[in-house]
Amino acid sequence: MAPVSPARAASPAAKRALSPATPRGSASTTSTTASPTCADSTSERASPTPKRVRVAAPTAAPAAATAAEVTGEAAQIYDRQIRLWGHAAQARMRSARVAVLGGSSRGLAAEAVKAMALAGVGKLVIVDPANVTPTASAANFFVAKEGGERAAEVVAAGARVLNPLVNVEARTDVDVTRVATEAEREQVRAVLASVDVAVLCDVPVPVAITINTMARQLGVKTLFAAVWGFNAVLMADLLEHTFLHESSESSADKDGDPIVTRHRITLAFPPLTEALAYSLATKLPPRQLKKSVTPTLLSFLAVIAYMREHDGRHPDLAKETDRDAVRAATAAQAKQHGVAVPEVDATALERLFRGSTLELAPVCAVAGNLLAQEVLKTVQGKQRPLSNLMIYTTAGGAGNVWNLGVVDTASVTVGE
Repeated sequence: MAPVSPARAASPAAKRALSPATPRGSASTTSTTASPTCADSTSERASPTPKRVRVAAPTAAPAAATAAEVTGEAAQIYDRQIRLWGHAAQARMRSARVAVLGGSSRGLAAEAVKAMALAGVGKLVIVDPANVTPTASAANFFVAKEGGERAAEVVAAGARVLNPLVNVEARTDVDVTRVATEAEREQVRAVLASVDVAVLCDVPVPVAITINTMARQLGVKTLFAAVWGFNAVLMADLLEHTFLHESSESSADKDGDPIVTRHRITLAFPPLTEALAYSLATKLPPRQLKKSVTPTLLSFLAVIAYMREHDGRHPDLAKETDRDAVRAATAAQAKQHGVAVPEVDATALERLFRGSTLELAPVCAVAGNLLAQEVLKTVQGKQRPLSNLMIYTTAGGAGNVWNLGVVDTASVTVGE
């Protein structure tokens, strides 16, 4: 397929603005526009360079298995969505079971839960024993007090108000950030075994990798997202994922309807640890490699590598020792991907990751709704999902996507 030039994305707007986008690895980009309870979708195109994803209002839900029609009160509430993608898609959404692990006090999880609840995901399990933090209300609109309550229970209560048809469960008895012992991991496994998709919000990188490994063993798809100050990172491991892709072309008859062709496409995702070890040099020719492997990509991968070596701790780039460690990790990433080490001075690096331990409400709004959209696409199986790393920066006002080892394994035409 012909390369597609990166598409500019709008900067995060209002805190509650719904904004999803549908990209394909270092190979595709899409944009969608929809209201909080309804979503539209367009298909992707291939491109070897990182994609810029236009941030619009989020698409609504995806789901899992049944094709039973939605009837009664649900049919009235979801009428607009049903008109858009049909009873079967909405029914699959209502049968989906999604666990949101960690970060309940923060804005990222709140935004994602809000969008999934409005879209009509059948069951949401919010897992987090932490209390609401004193500053949570700055980004988490479910929080009205200054702390003390269990964050998962507060978010769950808010989600039930948004959509009483969604089964929302709060689990405060499992700490997903504690996976050092077998007993702790077994608690997390029990949660994972009860859902179809695990959404990891603002958990430490080493924890995300551990949970992803457990989820794969159970056949559970994983999405990981984190807001780092002015930036956000999303990663996906959807195991072997099949989705329906629609393309259209003009009819030979000038006044005729467009000809729509449907393809059922299967993708094979690597686990997060393999994606982070993947080299784009194995896939892209030198000219495209230089465009795709940007200083931003290398810097973020270097920070992720630093976190993996330091128990999830963010580097303090005001300290020379941490700057040197990140520079060394950047050089290692450049070697891994077969490019020259970028010249990134200390000031630029510090500016890129300033306030990385904080959260900004507009960034949470963008990232949370992008995350929710990816969950919806995953369970609905009707659009190309994120494949498989997105980095959103407010400095660039865009979400760039790279394909780190996701491969198309099958494509079958299923009708016109």
